Parts: sequence; C-alpha cells; structure tokens
Amino acid sequence: MIQKVFTFIILFSSFPIHDCAESKVKVENAFIDFVNFSYVDEQTFHFSFKNESETKSSISLRIDIIKDIPEDFHVKVKIMGRTFGQYTLPTGVNVDVKFCQSSLNDFFQPYMNAAGITTCPPTKGTYESNDISTEVVGMPVSLIPGLHFLVEFETYASDIVLSKARYYIYVS
Repeated sequence: MIQKVFTFIILFSSFPIHDCAESKVKVENAFIDFVNFSYVDEQTFHFSFKNESETKSSISLRIDIIKDIPEDFHVKVKIMGRTFGQYTLPTGVNVDVKFCQSSLNDFFQPYMNAAGITTCPPTKGTYESNDISTEVVGMPVSLIPGLHFLVEFETYASDIVLSKARYYIYVS
C-alpha cells in the first residue's frame, strides 16, 4: 500500500499543475441526468448542449421553477479523471457545500445571471437563455493540464434531490 502511494506521488509530482487563472477549460459535453419535476415544470423544461467549434460550446436552457427552492440548497461536486477511456481516476475533489454561501456560487454566478437567475436559491419563475457560453474563467480548483475530467453535480435541499448533471471537460 505504501509503495502504491509513493508511486502515485512520484508520478503526479512530475505533472505541471497550472494556477487556476491560467487554466483553459473546454466543456466537451454536458448532460442533465435528473430533474425533480416537483420543483420544475416538466412540460417546458429544456436543456441542450452545442459544440460550436474546437474551442467554443454553449448551453441553451429553459426552466420554469414552480415551487421555491428550499433555503437549505446544497451542491455536491465530484471530479474524476479519465484513464484508459474511463472516468474512474479520483482527483480528490469531492465537495458538499451549502451553495449560496460558498465560493461555488461566485463561480457559477455569471452563468446563472445569463439565464436570468439573480437570487440564491432561485425562486419561482421562468428562466431562459439561448447560447450561454460555457467558457470557464478562473476554475475554483487547480487541475492537471492535458487531461480530460468528468465533473458530476448534484443539487439537493434537506433530503430532496433537485437535479443531477454531468459535464465532461478538457483542461489545456
């Protein structure tokens, strides 16, 4: 066991880890796996991801929140690295925070504003935007450049899961 840990440290200490501000992140794909339709209108919900070029992608979103999101709004974020074509390499990034009081809220605020979401947690209403840029500026964590990652998100309040999403990214 100690030999494996030592090998891991030697292997990854040779990779240049860029500062967050230097990282360029390309969102390669995005999926919404689950939406709690007790809070969101199922008939009008729309999410689509579009790769526009090698370096640019965007998201179109329409969400009608039909019930206020509880104040105890949390997000879980887990990042896995890709190895041998599978996203199974733990990165150590596995957080569970109260979203509105965390730095993740600051990071996501420009994307939320683009959809018209200005309160945290979001309140009842219709939020919509086409072609929200997925350009990532100032990643909240440092990642090894030249690798692909899977970022899994789950939002919840108390014991109610609100949504689950996956973003596949490439860091250069």
